[in-house]
Amino acid sequence: MHKKLILLIILLIANLLLSSCRISTKIKKDTLYEEEYDLSSLQLDTEEKSDKMTKDEALVYALEFLENNLDRKLYLNELKIECMYEDKDILKDYKNISEENLINLELGLYSIKFELPEVDERFSFLINAMDGNISDYTHHSQTSEPSDKENLSEEVLNEIALDFIQKNNINQIEEPEIIDTVNNYMYALLIEDVKNPGIVTIIYLNKKTGEIISFYTIYDKHDK
Repeated sequence: MHKKLILLIILLIANLLLSSCRISTKIKKDTLYEEEYDLSSLQLDTEEKSDKMTKDEALVYALEFLENNLDRKLYLNELKIECMYEDKDILKDYKNISEENLINLELGLYSIKFELPEVDERFSFLINAMDGNISDYTHHSQTSEPSDKENLSEEVLNEIALDFIQKNNINQIEEPEIIDTVNNYMYALLIEDVKNPGIVTIIYLNKKTGEIISFYTIYDKHDK
C-alpha cells in the first residue's frame, strides 16, 4: 500500500513536470511565431508597398474638389454613388494612350459618379489612383441662369480657367498655354502644357457665371 502511494505521488509529479514542459514549449513556440510573423509589421509593409489609393480616399478627393471649387459641401449619405476602378490596361485599350503618358496612370483611375436624384444633379470624375489628380470632370444640373444676365468677357473666362488649373494642379500642368478657344453655347478652351505638349486639357465654362462645367484630358496629340 505504501509503495503504491509512493508510485502514485511519483506519477503525479512526473505528469506535472511534463505538463509544465509542454506549456513552456508552447510559450516559446508562440513567442517565436509572434517574433517571426508579426502581423502588425506585415500589415505596415503591405501598406508601404501599395501606393494605390483606396476607393474611400478617392471619394474624399471628389468631395473636397466640389467643396473647394463649387463651395458645395456634400455628404455621402445624401448621394447616389457609383465608383469603379479601371486599371492601366483598360485605359490603354479604350483611351488609346501612349506608353509614355501611360506612366502617369500606372496605378489606374477611379471612375466616380455622384447623383442627387431629387434635383436631377450629377457630378462625374476620373481620379488618378496614384496621386488623386482629377483628369476628367463633369457637372450636370437643370438649374439655368437668367437669360438677361450678361456673359463674362473672354479675358475673364480665360483667367478663371487658368486659375482653376493652377489651383487644382490639373494634369500637373507647369506652364499652361491656351492654344484655342470656342465661344458658343459654352465657352471652351484647349490648354496645353508648354513643358509636356503631349497632353491637352479641354475646359468648358458657363459664360454667365464662370463655373467650370466640365473638363477632360486628351493624352496624345493624335487623339485630338
